[in-house]
Amino acid sequence: MLSINTNSSGIIVKNNMKNNVNMLNKTIERMTTGYKINYAKDNAANYSISTNMTTKIRGYQIAEDNVLMGLDMLTTANDSLELMQNHATHLRELAIQAKNGTYGGNSLKAIQEEANSIYNEINRLYSTAEYNEIGLFERKPYEIAEHLKTAGMINGGLIEGIEDLNGFIKNPYDYDQSYVDKLTAVSEVNAVFTKSEYKIEDVNDLEKLRTLVNNGIDTSGITFILANDINLKEYCDSLGVQGWVPIGTSINPFKGNFNGNGHIISNLYINRISMRQGFWGATQGGKIENLGLIDVSINASGVSGGLVGELGSQDVNTDIENCYVIGELKATTQIGLLVGHTARGNLCDSCYAKGKVSGTTQYVGGLIGLFNGTITNSFTDVETVTSLNSVNNLSAVGGLVGYSEGVISNCYALGNVHGKGNRVGGLVGDCRSMIENSFARGNVFGEGISTGGLAGYTRGSIISSYASGNVNGSNFVGGLVGTLYRDNYAKNIENCSAYGQVKGVDFNSTGSYIGGIQLLDKDTAIININNLESISQDYKLIGGFFNTSNTIIDYDISDTQLSGVNQIHLQKVSTDLQIGISSESASQININTNFEYDLGKIVRNGISTTSALNTIDKFIDKLNEKQAEIGAVQNRLISALEEISTQHENLVSSRSTLRDADMAKVSSTYIQQQILQEVSVTLMETANQNPSIALQLI
Repeated sequence: MLSINTNSSGIIVKNNMKNNVNMLNKTIERMTTGYKINYAKDNAANYSISTNMTTKIRGYQIAEDNVLMGLDMLTTANDSLELMQNHATHLRELAIQAKNGTYGGNSLKAIQEEANSIYNEINRLYSTAEYNEIGLFERKPYEIAEHLKTAGMINGGLIEGIEDLNGFIKNPYDYDQSYVDKLTAVSEVNAVFTKSEYKIEDVNDLEKLRTLVNNGIDTSGITFILANDINLKEYCDSLGVQGWVPIGTSINPFKGNFNGNGHIISNLYINRISMRQGFWGATQGGKIENLGLIDVSINASGVSGGLVGELGSQDVNTDIENCYVIGELKATTQIGLLVGHTARGNLCDSCYAKGKVSGTTQYVGGLIGLFNGTITNSFTDVETVTSLNSVNNLSAVGGLVGYSEGVISNCYALGNVHGKGNRVGGLVGDCRSMIENSFARGNVFGEGISTGGLAGYTRGSIISSYASGNVNGSNFVGGLVGTLYRDNYAKNIENCSAYGQVKGVDFNSTGSYIGGIQLLDKDTAIININNLESISQDYKLIGGFFNTSNTIIDYDISDTQLSGVNQIHLQKVSTDLQIGISSESASQININTNFEYDLGKIVRNGISTTSALNTIDKFIDKLNEKQAEIGAVQNRLISALEEISTQHENLVSSRSTLRDADMAKVSSTYIQQQILQEVSVTLMETANQNPSIALQLI
């Protein structure tokens, strides 16, 4: 039966042509990518295997980079060790040379000086060797003990200025603005103050207050409230090179109360070589609170502070609460970024300072230079330095306070401290009372006598406090205290720790905890030292015992009531190097390049002593041991590198077998499909002509 409704020939040709086009497209795709498997549908099983191989290949590429970096790190370590070994060999030569009895005193001194220089260079290489910011030899500092982590904290957090409170530690807003606006401005006062409260709105009010106070007008019992932030730049510039004139003098001090009410006074500038410089020159009585000073720049003589030069008098105190100062101060003696000098019984609470303080003589502190009273809940982030030796070399330089005869409680100092003279401490230079629940984290460098991580010199007790900065000094150098003076009053050092590296020129008065204990006489009160931690290093816990002339004496350390001693070791630093592509231990190599050593005896006892040669030999053995250890790890890494290369090549070859296209075969298929496509087009035209032939039969 003849049918003209369905062109069967056309349909057959069309379907075959469609398959031909699909096959041609797939062939083109394979020729373009070079792969015979481009999608899971091409070959589901082989596609999965190939993808897994690709993941491993990329992993091996990273592992190869890891191994090469590990080799670079070990090469760096080995090169540094070789330098140290060269220096140690020369040091050994000096020890042998010094043992010869033909050298006189000057010659031995020259040999010792060279030995000391080599010792310092070895220490430098040891502490500075690193690879990609990873210390190679020196171990990590020990973590702060749990029972000391609450030092310097309020309500479970570190004491600090709070942004929402305009930088103050506590809420500084005591007065509503509407209340302050109704007060009489100081500039409206004629000759005397007749009211109990006044407002200060601008520089004119400050200038009028200074004029009245400095002319002797009594401000006792009167409160002055700051109504706005005040920028002093234009005003100070208008006064010429000397800048701001302080409010209050030693003859006519400010006696009232001042409440900043959370406002800021900025750009205080003073360049006046005279005493009692600051925003206030001198105060007597009253209270200063809730005031911030920023962008402070003062260059003065002595008894100077950013806020107050001289606070209170011998009979009348002035308290400071919730104030801060940010800036720089340069002066001679009794200087601090907050206050220069205070009388007895003053209170400083919730205050802080940030910036730099530079002094040229003595009593230099980051917050207060010379202090009598109580400091609580306060801190500094100040670089504190003295540039010249003072009278009798008595600097008394501290990160918080230079000289203190009061209680320091719940405070801390973060900045570095550098003192040219004696009694230099991270928190307090010279402490005559108590320190409790406080800490210092800055590095401390002293060039005189008594340098300590927390206190340079102390006659008081220290409770639940610590120092974590490195300490470098000359004589009486300690991780916590440089010199502890023992007199007729009991001294307690309890729950205190020292975590910094200690270096002192005089080994007999250098200790990892206390440099030296100075005894008034052997019948004085006992010192109680309980529950302490210090880094185990190249010094005794307590350097030695001395009389008041700093002459070492033979003394039984058991009389100091020393108990609960924990000498802790620095933590080992190790690197886990990933050399494989899995998480198994076989894919990792642990590299430990750090080590500890003790060469201090050649400086402490001398290069010519019998023990010096033995000490150097032990050090050389330590270097040889570490080099052998590093060499062994290097061999393992080289072996691992070869294994990675083999695995990588095999995987690439296997993946190629599974995935790569046979280009000759694909090219043949491409030509075949092109021919079939052309034939299909011709046949389609013929098939489309068949219905017309059928019509001719009708």
